[in-house]
Amino acid sequence: LVRSCVSGCSEECILVVCEKSDVFASACAVSRAFPHFSRKSSVSQRRKIVVEFLVVDGVKEKTISESEAKCLQAAADAGRLTAKIVDTPCNDMNTDDFLNEIKSVGSQVGITPVIIRGEELKELGFGGIYGVGQAAEHPPALAVLSHKPAGATQTVAWVGKGIVYDTGGLSIKGKTAMPGMKRDCGGAAAVLGAFYAAVHSGFQDNLH
Repeated sequence: LVRSCVSGCSEECILVVCEKSDVFASACAVSRAFPHFSRKSSVSQRRKIVVEFLVVDGVKEKTISESEAKCLQAAADAGRLTAKIVDTPCNDMNTDDFLNEIKSVGSQVGITPVIIRGEELKELGFGGIYGVGQAAEHPPALAVLSHKPAGATQTVAWVGKGIVYDTGGLSIKGKTAMPGMKRDCGGAAAVLGAFYAAVHSGFQDNLH
């Protein structure tokens, strides 16, 4: 991996030298190195990051096709979205904020999410979600995004748990276990990112 960055420049170039089979994993790794979330006090200049790949194995096709580049971009965006949700502390990523991220993904792929929230969860039989979050300032919610392309022959459902902060409830966690609990929403964050990447890349079957 070769990185070029000149102080004061608005564009940064990263060259990844790898085999074709490692391109996807390398792209995801590079994108994770540039997180959305930051609490740095100094405001750095926003830079455009250009990533290029030099394929060095024996494959005939040594370039990245347009469809492959689209897939890589979608995966990079999805990974950074997931990391943003997990990295952000719960005072800035409560249930309301998480739902806004879901709505944003929905708007980008042309899907309106179904959201069941608060007392409606109890009425419809979602007692587990309701019971865990009923004491919170921001009511618990179940959000569903549905991708239904024409000609789909299969239906796939991905489910992720999105507890924005797990104190332990009746059994309060200790000081060593509590700090990392902002990551307890990682399951739902990963599913949201994966859903975006799949739909944006042209997933052919029904996906919820």
